[in-house]
Amino acid sequence: MMEATQSAVSQLHPVTQYHLHGEHTKIAFHDGTPDTATLEYNGKTYRGSALQDEQTALGRVISVNIETIPDLHSIFLSLAVPEANSDAGSISVKTFAVLTKTRTSIGGPALVSGQIRTYQVISLHGNAC
Repeated sequence: MMEATQSAVSQLHPVTQYHLHGEHTKIAFHDGTPDTATLEYNGKTYRGSALQDEQTALGRVISVNIETIPDLHSIFLSLAVPEANSDAGSISVKTFAVLTKTRTSIGGPALVSGQIRTYQVISLHGNAC
């Protein structure tokens, strides 16, 4: 029995590809080295130094600037990447992403009236392998 358990555990490997979707959102994340990792968000692909990879209390979070309009706003997408293991097949995963919109002005945040950052949480589900 012990050999069977060890054999099953040794066949597991960390997942490196995520295919996720939620309300008006489609995300694919392919893990790799800092130079080869890619995140695709609604048809646009980001890679390399465009991706910010952080270990947080939530776990791993990958962020990317998806829009900047000077003197108006910038929008970041932050994806919570669930740690998971799989055998040779695909597994179901659930996670979330956050769109953070930061209002800007030429004079900095002190000249922005009202709330500077707003957040939209997007529930995601899909598969990983």
